[in-house]
Amino acid sequence: MDKADIEKLFRLARIEVTSQELERFPSEIDSILAYVAELSRADVAHVSPMLSMAPAANMNRIDESKDVNEEIQEAIISQLPDTKDGYLKTRKVFGENV
Repeated sequence: MDKADIEKLFRLARIEVTSQELERFPSEIDSILAYVAELSRADVAHVSPMLSMAPAANMNRIDESKDVNEEIQEAIISQLPDTKDGYLKTRKVFGENV
């Protein structure tokens, strides 16, 4: 990854870094990616796939809305910086012009 890629990554993640930190990150990220590449070469043919180390309880719960106290909901929404139709409105974070 070059410096421009890393600057974009931090901007998308909304992470502020100093110029000194930005100079250090390309080599650190290259080291991390090299380690990930090394891990990807590991023979895992005999390892069973798994989603998590934790027990998979309640993985298929029904997606349903809960009754919410309207007064509390309005109090929360009133504190948001920008809303539309009762939802938090944010800047676009995906796409070409981010």
